[in-house]
Amino acid sequence: MTVPTRTAPKQPWTRIWVTTLVLVLGCGVALELFVRARGYEPSLKDDEWSWAWQRSRVSDGSPKTVAILGGSRILLAFDADEFRRAAPGYEPVMLAVNGRHALAALRDLAADPDFRGIALVDMAERSFLAEHADSQQPEVDAYHRRWRAPGAMAERWLSTKVQTHVAIVSAAGVRALEGLVRNGDWPKPRYVVTHADRTRYADFRLASVEKMRRAEIVGPVAKTSDAELAARMEEALREEASGDAIRERGGRVVYLRMPTCGARWLVDEDQYPKAKWWDVFSTRTRATALHFKDYPTLSDYECPDLSHLDSKDAARFTRSLVEVLVARGVISR
Repeated sequence: MTVPTRTAPKQPWTRIWVTTLVLVLGCGVALELFVRARGYEPSLKDDEWSWAWQRSRVSDGSPKTVAILGGSRILLAFDADEFRRAAPGYEPVMLAVNGRHALAALRDLAADPDFRGIALVDMAERSFLAEHADSQQPEVDAYHRRWRAPGAMAERWLSTKVQTHVAIVSAAGVRALEGLVRNGDWPKPRYVVTHADRTRYADFRLASVEKMRRAEIVGPVAKTSDAELAARMEEALREEASGDAIRERGGRVVYLRMPTCGARWLVDEDQYPKAKWWDVFSTRTRATALHFKDYPTLSDYECPDLSHLDSKDAARFTRSLVEVLVARGVISR
């Protein structure tokens, strides 16, 4: 007697997978909308590889390429779109790094025969000291080994596409989810958003401004003696001389002393009196040296944390900066 073979019923796998995919995508979209409704925005998680991508853009031989170097002050106060509108034909590239000084990046541009543009360098007085000479060397090293690390560069390219379009995978979005799991509520969005081109927008209404101000006030600071100022001047001139190679190729180097306010400015003035330091430095360097105090259009701002401009002022500050650069013959129209 033959026992009939029992055939398992066919499963509608295609329909199951499609339904699962639709549910996952639907949940993702709902979560994204939920996060954005609470003020979170897509934001690049900046690193040395994103810097390397931008660094590669300035080696184009163009005299109208503008490399923006420095630290957080120019990162928050520079509006790239406004710069393009105010200076048609010029292309700004953001190479400033939060919390770092720019000498290593300036040396790198000076050694690059394909950089013939304008190096606009956010430099405070202490930024010229040899102790800060290698502050941005990790970013420079990443740029020079980029072709030996194609995986890292490819991952950075893909991560940039995702992070700058999807809020939930940005640093702020992840932080929001962690806050919900740990505390049962949603923390405020981060006050800084970083765009794909590494430019940043800061909304200090979302920041702990009073805490930031306290951090900027380091207590009484001893005034720097004239002899010490003179020694630091010579050190600064030795370090900044790396920019001579850019000028010899027909490029320009502009040192920009960004605004600081209130008690932060008083501390700066005690350590490096403008009349004894910057004013003397500007006559001795071959570069163009701009101090915000010398231009009413660059100094008519409030610094919410005493050390940075709010990005709501970035467009106006950038327009004013372009006008100063035009007046000084750095940019032509």
